[in-house]
Amino acid sequence: MKYSWNYDFLNDEFDWGKKFNLIILAETLWYLVANIEGVFTKINKYLCKDGVVAIKQYFPKNQKYFNKYINGPDQLTKILSKLDFIKKTIVTINNNDRDVVCLIYKK
Repeated sequence: MKYSWNYDFLNDEFDWGKKFNLIILAETLWYLVANIEGVFTKINKYLCKDGVVAIKQYFPKNQKYFNKYINGPDQLTKILSKLDFIKKTIVTINNNDRDVVCLIYKK
C-alpha cells in the first residue's frame, strides 16, 4: 500500500496533536527565505515551551541570490531574536568558499 501526503507548511493548518521538543532544518533556509518570519512564526507554534530549533545551513562566501533576506548567520539571529528565539549555540566550519553553520535556538 502506498501513502502520499502533501503538506504546505506555510499555507496549510494541521493539528499534530502535540508540540515538539526539537525541530530540525537542514539546508532548507534558501527555500523558505522569502517568508522567513512566517516560517519561524509557524515553527514557534509547534514547539514546546522550552523547545529547540536546530539549523544546519551552508552560507556561501560570495552569496549572490539571498543577501536581501539573510546575508549570514548573524542576520538570521537578528531576525529570529525579533520572534523571541534565543541563540544558544553556534558552530561554524570554515571552508574555502563557504561556511557551514550549525545554530541552535531556544524558544
